[in-house]
Amino acid sequence: MTNKLIEQFLRRACLRRASEFTSLSSWKKGHGASYQQALKKNWHRQIAEELGWEMKALGEARSYEQCKDQASEFSSLISWQKGHSASYCQAYRNNWHRQIAEELGWQMQALGEARSYEQCLELASEFTSLGSWQKGHSASYYKAYKKNWHRQIAEELGWKMTALNRSYEQCKEQASEFTSLGYWSKGHSASYQQALKNNWQRQIAEELGWEIRRTKNDK
Repeated sequence: MTNKLIEQFLRRACLRRASEFTSLSSWKKGHGASYQQALKKNWHRQIAEELGWEMKALGEARSYEQCKDQASEFSSLISWQKGHSASYCQAYRNNWHRQIAEELGWQMQALGEARSYEQCLELASEFTSLGSWQKGHSASYYKAYKKNWHRQIAEELGWKMTALNRSYEQCKEQASEFTSLGYWSKGHSASYQQALKNNWQRQIAEELGWEIRRTKNDK
């Protein structure tokens, strides 16, 4: 499938989901994943027009200072996003959100070993899926994964979870991007853990021609 066809498919899926609601705000609350996808692709306004929604409460021309002024009512990115999503999304689209957070003195990178659930949730809120979170901020993703918080965080942010149950072939396809079990486990933990759970990792390694270290339990 070409990129153009994929784009068309995704847009139709967003439109279909949006049609279940009556406004941008109800769509965002009712199905955050499709709303964020449309926002990322800048389809949300066109979809709203196609569905005949009123557009007036969208904060159309918010400047940096207006976004910062709204943000100043809150104490973190996650509380700003939940409390005034219109200005947060405007800032996010223009890549202002981190600078605003720094100017307001918010803690943006509490990246030590003792990262909490709330800190992982806050960092995850900057993304639109488990995959984009993993790629965009792997440290907090892996902390949440180790603590088994990732599913709950995904549910709170309205992300779809369907891509978590990978088949053998899907795991092998992800693994083929790497050169060893070690690199695979670090580079794409989700597929590696799925393979590990099903005891596929050695067979995949053998099929990919990787050298497998022998342990004292191997005969």
